[in-house]
Amino acid sequence: MDIPFAYGLDAKEMSRKIGCYYDAKDMYIEATGFMLQPDKKVYLGAYSTGVVGRIRAENALSVIRYYQTEDVGFLPE
Repeated sequence: MDIPFAYGLDAKEMSRKIGCYYDAKDMYIEATGFMLQPDKKVYLGAYSTGVVGRIRAENALSVIRYYQTEDVGFLPE
């Protein structure tokens, strides 16, 4: 695959670098999602401290379409 993966990283160090939630007891980080602009700058970030707050594909597409048009609104469900 030609996409980067974050396997094997130090969870505590990564949480410090990107500001995501770190569970010290079980030593893992919660989901942290980013949408990047073509110039690789962060366009949108979603930080979670539990099972909600993750960027789903349909949410990402809604945001992209919203900002590519003058329409105000999101995709139908």
